Amino acid sequence: MTSEEQELIFNYLNNSLSSSEIEEVEQRMESDPIFREHLLIEKQLFNTLDPNEWSFAENVSSRKKDNYKQLYKSKETTLFKDTIKRVNSEYQNDQQKSTKKIFKRWYSVAAAILVICSLTFLLPKKSSLQELYAESINLSELPSMVVRNSNISTHLNLAQEAFETKEYQKAIELINKEEQATQKINGISLLYKGIAHMELENYDKALEILNSISSSKLIISQEGYWYKALLFLKKGEKEMAKKVLKEITSIPNHYKYKEAKEILKEL
Repeated sequence: MTSEEQELIFNYLNNSLSSSEIEEVEQRMESDPIFREHLLIEKQLFNTLDPNEWSFAENVSSRKKDNYKQLYKSKETTLFKDTIKRVNSEYQNDQQKSTKKIFKRWYSVAAAILVICSLTFLLPKKSSLQELYAESINLSELPSMVVRNSNISTHLNLAQEAFETKEYQKAIELINKEEQATQKINGISLLYKGIAHMELENYDKALEILNSISSSKLIISQEGYWYKALLFLKKGEKEMAKKVLKEITSIPNHYKYKEAKEILKEL
């Protein structure tokens, strides 16, 4: 791989090529499997080492934090604390043997309440499919449809804006207009269109588009698998979601490999 090719791949992944240069790269991927393989490896490294994805607390589950807060503030925990205070007061006022028995009995009951409460909140819980979808979808990480240093279509500019403001139907219509005007289908805008249909719950159309992406030789073909898995989670089809996630985890350098493994643990 020459330094010029390395620079070309770098600029492609940074979305800084012109429309004609992007088309040239994607055509070469179709005809040159070695170049395609090298680009996919670089893309995986690019995604993995993206500093925007770094976080000192990225492995901390917000659900766990919420569970601890709920436990501390829960009715059962409050009852436990109040019971301890009340029984201790009784014990201090009456040191007789009968009172000691009452204290022991109440202490045991209160302790049992705390144990049950702790188990209820702290044992691992299975998230619903919709919760997993909401936790996994991150549309801000999508590559932009707007290409730098080029005379980009007004349609795609407006489609990008519409998508980012969740006007998904408008985004779809603008992407369709671009495809009709140019008689070309851009991989990234096709992905946006598939996701827009998914967000509008047009599942059949979304699945048709995502299948076409995942079975293609486009650079974003692996993203097609990921969003197809999310579609099945959103739709509530657990077994289909598992099937696609297992396809992703069968390839260690696949896009969203780590995230797919985590979701499979929850299913």
